[in-house]
Amino acid sequence: MTTDKRPITIEDLYRIAHIEDPRISPDGRWIAYVLMTVDRLENGYKRTIWLVPTDGGEPIQATRSGKDSQPRWSPDGRLLAFTSARDKKPQIYLLRIASP
Repeated sequence: MTTDKRPITIEDLYRIAHIEDPRISPDGRWIAYVLMTVDRLENGYKRTIWLVPTDGGEPIQATRSGKDSQPRWSPDGRLLAFTSARDKKPQIYLLRIASP
């Protein structure tokens, strides 16, 4: 498959997503990570936490505020702690992880 070369546009840059801060669950079955995308309306970035099974399944969006980062697993893997600036001041939140 060949594609024609073209200059990079500003729209291309807005579509770039970055994966940050991957963390493997204690049982090795999940990876939690932060997906960072451009938020043009807010002139900044959105950060959401996603989970993906290590066996290669589909990613699952775990948070939706757009202001979430630093996921950390509890030792037993039942909780995922993360920071969020949802209310304009960073706080720590806990997300219960259900076993499939």
